[in-house]
Amino acid sequence: GEAAVAFSFRHAEDGADAEWQAGPVVPAVDGTALWHPFSATRAGLWQVKAEVDGVLLGAAVTVLFEAGPPDLSKMKGSLAGTAGVIAADGVTRHRLSVAVVDSFGNPVPGQAVRFELTGVAGVAGASLVDLAEGTPLGGEALIGSSLVGAAGIGVVSDRVGTVTVSAWSDSELLGQVAFTFGPEAPSVETSTLELESATDASRKLVYTATVTVRDGDGDVVPGTEVEFELADGLLLSGSGPFSAGPDGRVSVVVAASRAGAFELEAWLGANLIGSKAVALVFPAVLDLESSAALEPAGAGMADRRAPVEVVARLVDQYGDRLADGVVGFRVDAAGLFASDVASPCFVTVPVDQDSGEARLLVEAVSAGAYQVAVSASFDGEWVDLPGSPVTVEFTHPPPDPGDDPGDDPDDDPGDGPAAAIQLTPTDGAVLSGVVNGIGGGTVVVTGTDGTELCRVEMGSNGAWSCELEPIASEGDVLRIEHTDQSRVVSEVSWRVGVPRLVLGSDPVRVGASQSVVAVNFQPGEEVTAVMRSDPVQLGRAVAGADGGLSFTWVVPADVPAGSHTVQLTGAMSGQFSAVFEVMATEAGPSPSPNPSSAVRGLPLTGSTAGLLTLASGALLLVGGSVLAWSRRCAARSTAPLQ
Repeated sequence: GEAAVAFSFRHAEDGADAEWQAGPVVPAVDGTALWHPFSATRAGLWQVKAEVDGVLLGAAVTVLFEAGPPDLSKMKGSLAGTAGVIAADGVTRHRLSVAVVDSFGNPVPGQAVRFELTGVAGVAGASLVDLAEGTPLGGEALIGSSLVGAAGIGVVSDRVGTVTVSAWSDSELLGQVAFTFGPEAPSVETSTLELESATDASRKLVYTATVTVRDGDGDVVPGTEVEFELADGLLLSGSGPFSAGPDGRVSVVVAASRAGAFELEAWLGANLIGSKAVALVFPAVLDLESSAALEPAGAGMADRRAPVEVVARLVDQYGDRLADGVVGFRVDAAGLFASDVASPCFVTVPVDQDSGEARLLVEAVSAGAYQVAVSASFDGEWVDLPGSPVTVEFTHPPPDPGDDPGDDPDDDPGDGPAAAIQLTPTDGAVLSGVVNGIGGGTVVVTGTDGTELCRVEMGSNGAWSCELEPIASEGDVLRIEHTDQSRVVSEVSWRVGVPRLVLGSDPVRVGASQSVVAVNFQPGEEVTAVMRSDPVQLGRAVAGADGGLSFTWVVPADVPAGSHTVQLTGAMSGQFSAVFEVMATEAGPSPSPNPSSAVRGLPLTGSTAGLLTLASGALLLVGGSVLAWSRRCAARSTAPLQ
């Protein structure tokens, strides 16, 4: 009756090795010892034992304390979600959890919590998912708390954006959490590199290169580093690497130090965007401030004995030679001629690929100063070059050693050599020419029947021109008589007609036969034919009595496709040309020119009257294949004569 009972206890979840906690020591009353009251703030199984003087009274007993009702305030405080941005890949999950506990913090298992997608901003593919199974649950799900009182849900999305998830206990809102989904890893397949060109104040082309970084779904990926690799000669604004902005874009300005075609690459790490480089073309543009017509180095000699070289230099906007340019020289001063060119007023010369210069030799009949206008072709228009027109000077030739300075020409009137008369092909309306080495005198032109068609006093530079009245017809033979101041008479006959060319084929394929028929050269005149661009000598022919001739040749196999010119140069009439197209050989075997042939062209000499009777009519109809030219120069301008 006087025994004292010592009580002790421990929580079953602490394990069998947990320390026993000392409870009260209670004296037995009538053999009974009571611990009263016996309560707990921690739910679960408790073990209790009783001892007297260290002797265990029976076995330990187990007592269960259940959790109390859920405490909403504690549940609200436990609402937690993952932070940051995760990939919008439809798999990676954000997590939201609630701790269902009573007022003492004891877990309350089996308590239902409702989760709801209450807000979607820019996201079409968001869904709640079961955390354990990964099963999509849609926009609303009811989750029971576990044995430890935890209720959780997952959130996934396959599109970039922000969603809001709400948690409810019955009708009580526990709280809301926002989750952000970002793009997936950048993809070089969906990322793009785009170019936009513009021209700056110096007429230099610049490109704006814009990279848009996207993931596999096409969503932009901000903050991604992009690197650019440049070909030699390209210049980039700023230095990399460059980071994509909020819109996933990186923009840089690309310029060039010279004209040409270049490549630009954009890289995401070790991967090339688009799997290939993009091409940037910076065309050369004529720079009028740097290009110029140069003053001749010295004077020439009159009587067409020593020419003067006129030089034009073309420069592009980068200060480099403009190798693809064309320069036009206007040689329309009376008595001034372009060397080795029959008599055109406007001569076009391609620029040399190496020097960037175009050169033309000019000759003069008489001593003096002449002007040559120089222009360049740019954007389909002819523009004058700085320094144009240039002045070319010619001095008198030295006296002929055979001349007797003391001989007075008036002592022997009419005695002396006849002057050489050069004429320009005429259509019968106007006849012009030059009497070489002689100034002054009278020129008389008579027709086939002896009728005087014109009479003109010649200028001091030897040049003359007169209108024929009546107009002569094509094929008429005119007689031109020049009487100089010493009464020396020079005569020449001239057949009326401007040479015209008719091509046999246009276009023609390489390796095929081509021909050209010409009319209105002077009877007996030797004519040389050349095919260009790269000169191909076609041989020589002599015009028949009717001024007609023809050439037939095989277009060489190594001639590139494109426009080519056949030029016929007469010893008296000058140079005339026709343009035709050469086409590449069709697929399959084709005959090749005979490499053992002595010449590539086979000139046909003699009259072509029978053929030309038809050809002359056809000349009026054939446009692109026929070119007729007259030396009657128009008023001075920089445009070529049409």
